[in-house]
Amino acid sequence: MHKAPPPATVFVVIGVELNLEGLPNREATIKVSERRVEQLTKTLEMIKAERKLGPGEAAALTGALGFSLCSAFGRFGRAKLRPFIRRSTEYRNGTNRQIQAAIEFWLKFLVQYRPREVPTFLSQRNVVVTYSDGEGADAGLGIAIWSSKCPNGPLAAFCEIPENIRRLWNKQKSEEWRDIFLIEAIGPLALLTTFPKLLKGAVWTHYIDNIGAEYSLVKGSSSTKAGDIVVGETWRRIVDLDVYPYFDRVASASNPVDGLSRGRREGPWKQVIKAKLPENLEHMLADEASSSDLD
Repeated sequence: MHKAPPPATVFVVIGVELNLEGLPNREATIKVSERRVEQLTKTLEMIKAERKLGPGEAAALTGALGFSLCSAFGRFGRAKLRPFIRRSTEYRNGTNRQIQAAIEFWLKFLVQYRPREVPTFLSQRNVVVTYSDGEGADAGLGIAIWSSKCPNGPLAAFCEIPENIRRLWNKQKSEEWRDIFLIEAIGPLALLTTFPKLLKGAVWTHYIDNIGAEYSLVKGSSSTKAGDIVVGETWRRIVDLDVYPYFDRVASASNPVDGLSRGRREGPWKQVIKAKLPENLEHMLADEASSSDLD
């Protein structure tokens, strides 16, 4: 037995590397194997150089990248599969601006992504509970956060989504606004932007009363391009802040910020501050709109 080698701590199976070196003092990690990264990078660089991507190749690439995302932390990146998914249903081979942008994203992602952790130390993290609600007519957004770091009670914030942002994501064809899904979906992003210090490193439970928005946040992507931007940016900030999130639905009658989204400021909080949205949100939406026009 004294000549036997020590047990292995790193295992590679079907393109996934499991690393147990950190146990028992820190989490085990799962990441994309170096060989798989090399193969995917070579494929993406070839498509970029030749500017050709057929529907069959797009479907295969979507599957390979989607499988690789299972080895990455959170759901960041799923929204960037949409251009490949669309191409898999088209009868075209030339790449467009959206596909080229997605290729650039993935080439960086495969080098810089954060490996997925096996969470075994969550009890050592701060627990945060939040609520959000959106109101369609005036695009009011109410958010509130409960945290052990707030000994004086919950904090609340309110804002109205600017009309220039609403027009970018809605592409108005009439005077009637039909963007309640996005107003609801942007709630978690507003929380991450408004209260980053309270959410950093936390175990986060967020309640939202829109099923479509909840589903998109859980999945990490949306059926709309603007929704992909909102959800993708939400997950990017979740990764940056090292947050373990859980999204669930709450009925409007049980949502403490249901009135706040309509401008009613009374509640268990002592004051209501102005909610913040990402400064680059308008730029991202405008860029997506311009690339869609060129597609």
